[in-house]
Amino acid sequence: LERVASDAPAFQRALNECDERIAALAADDESDGDEAAMASARDIMQPLEDALAEGRALCTSCATAKALATATVYRQVRAVSALQVRIRDLRKRHVAYREAVSSARSSLRASALGRLPKMLAGYVDSLAEARRRSAVEASWRAEGERFLERM
Repeated sequence: LERVASDAPAFQRALNECDERIAALAADDESDGDEAAMASARDIMQPLEDALAEGRALCTSCATAKALATATVYRQVRAVSALQVRIRDLRKRHVAYREAVSSARSSLRASALGRLPKMLAGYVDSLAEARRRSAVEASWRAEGERFLERM
């Protein structure tokens, strides 16, 4: 595009020259023969044909650039799509692992190992009660022995 913009004044000059030659050809048409008119017309048409060839080359390069850009965009979209599929799969696995951990925790709580802290607390309470009863029994024996001694 920069090349086309920089060549625009040259292209305009070539068109102006063609217009001048056509006007000169029209004025000389009656005085010159057909062969001279054809040579003059070829001279006038040559810059136009060159400009047309350059325009076609520019169109070809633009089409090539568009095809390349389209291929690049398509490749990027495919890569993004692949990443989205991978993210979706990772999220599904994450949910499955979270459910498995939750299930394992609930199973552990329901198992004997999960009840172990409660069982230990109950055992400690039982030992404390046995100690208290032993102390009460010992105090009653002592009182019974004292009572027997007094008698």
